[in-house]
Amino acid sequence: MKNKKIIFFVILALLIAVFAFRPSPAGSEVICVDADGDGVLNVLADGTGECATIQDAIDSTEDGGSIQLGDGTYQETVNVSGTYLSITGNVDDPSMVVIDANYEGRAFYFDNAEGGISELSGMTIINGRGAPGGAIYVYTAALTVSDCVFYNHDSTNAGGAINFYNLTGDSLIETSRFYSNNGVYGGAIAASYLGDSGGLTIANNLFHDNTATEGGGAVYAGLQAYPVIYNNTFAYNTADTDGGGVYIYEDNSALSIKNNIFYDNEANDDNASHDGGGLYIRAALSDGVVDYNAFYINTPHNVYTSGSAKAPEAIGASNMSVNPMFTDVSIDDYTLLVSSPMIDAGEDLSSDFVLADIVGNSRPQGDAYDIGAYEYIVAVVEETPAEETPEETTDEGITDEPTDEEAPDESVTSSCGDFPDVDEADFTDEQCGAISWVQTNNIFTGGDVTGELAPAEPINRAETTKVLVQSFFIETDDAISTYEDTEDGEWYTPYIMAATREGIVAGYGDGNFYPSQTVNKVEMLKIILETANIDLSGVDIDRELFSDIPITEETEWYRPYAYYAYDMGLVDAIEGGEFGPADDILREDVILVLYRLYGAGLWAIQ
Repeated sequence: MKNKKIIFFVILALLIAVFAFRPSPAGSEVICVDADGDGVLNVLADGTGECATIQDAIDSTEDGGSIQLGDGTYQETVNVSGTYLSITGNVDDPSMVVIDANYEGRAFYFDNAEGGISELSGMTIINGRGAPGGAIYVYTAALTVSDCVFYNHDSTNAGGAINFYNLTGDSLIETSRFYSNNGVYGGAIAASYLGDSGGLTIANNLFHDNTATEGGGAVYAGLQAYPVIYNNTFAYNTADTDGGGVYIYEDNSALSIKNNIFYDNEANDDNASHDGGGLYIRAALSDGVVDYNAFYINTPHNVYTSGSAKAPEAIGASNMSVNPMFTDVSIDDYTLLVSSPMIDAGEDLSSDFVLADIVGNSRPQGDAYDIGAYEYIVAVVEETPAEETPEETTDEGITDEPTDEEAPDESVTSSCGDFPDVDEADFTDEQCGAISWVQTNNIFTGGDVTGELAPAEPINRAETTKVLVQSFFIETDDAISTYEDTEDGEWYTPYIMAATREGIVAGYGDGNFYPSQTVNKVEMLKIILETANIDLSGVDIDRELFSDIPITEETEWYRPYAYYAYDMGLVDAIEGGEFGPADDILREDVILVLYRLYGAGLWAIQ
């Protein structure tokens, strides 16, 4: 009998030990204290806050409550079940608050919460593993995510970083960055069966280097999911089947994809049925809208919808196939260069509450919205009003006022350089900047006698060789001319022979060079781009971009140069949608091409 009593009390003690220290579920015993009475539960990474852990704070918060996380690293996986609340880290610097799931599960699980929308902001979430949703799974709930970073998450199902299923309210993913995440469907985000109570908006985000082993390298929208996708940048995402950037399963009037950049995404070449390197839409696009987007070097096709590849312009008149001209993709800098064709090229989305970019800059900054996650910011130099300078007196009592002879030179140097035949009023700001730039860098220096630029004159072969030799710092020497019509001692002979030596130019079969012969547009582009060692392998030359460049064998040699120059914004189409391949290229046009090439970071002045 005595032994039975001992066993009974041992079991009782064990039960008390087990249940006494279980975390209290929401609505039960309070395990945190709002010491300062501000209505916000504070959590610190070292456990000394008003709540010891994030989960403790969640379990102690009523519907609509707020949790503030201090800077530091939190190694937790948490559940937000049956309630909705906001969890805020450091919105000014999300890298200061790190949620590390440590490969032990997904970081956050939001489920069974009706009547409100949870919010998550200002944190970096890493190392999540979950199926579905590597970092976050939203099931029968609703969530807004802003100012967050998602990195190194993995799902063996849908949503490498986030998965949405059966929403109870409108959900939003904005001003966040997703990279190096992997899922089966949707390398970063997946959504399916969203229901009638909520939609999903994805706006002002950067998605790069995410992968999917099936469809949707960055985003996958499955059955009954019709997302709104505005002002995002998708770059270097990969899917093993379809939709290197985005995969859309169904069409619906709620589907809207605008102001996005799709850059160098890929539907993997290892799969025989790969399609839609940039955007894949499985259904016929009849109700949804896909417009004002930029697609560039996505493989195998920029856009694939309803059984066939489409030119972006075919599914939206304001879509474009052009290089967005990012600042430096080698360091993941996807801001825009001053010469980017994305600037002022988007649709006004203020009625859709897209009012700022990924870093908080208001939209628009110029005449219209920019395309992509980043709005281009023009540097503004504020002029300080001149103030009267008080008299300064030396020790000897002599006033140090400037005399007439000492007065500073108040003459203004033209922003178009100082060529005598260039009137600033005749040129745009960009043209003036280009003219001044080539003069400063001794690329165009004016005629030997007059000093004139002659901007509206065609450029000939001799002048072309001099410009290229000086632009690309090719050494000249006293080599003897090998051309019958190019005499030793002429000003252009050293340049022609240097360019010939480097393989930039060549003579004709009759042994002549024809130095005074003019150069047409595509000839000049070929010479410039080859001299700059530009890689043209990714240019899609099967597009019919211009009415005067048919897809024929005769145009095949120059289409890569013409299309690349147009896609990169080095040249503009002329009136009527023509390119003018055989037109003489003017000196001012060559100047602008070189200036834009330099501005795009494709060539540097040494």
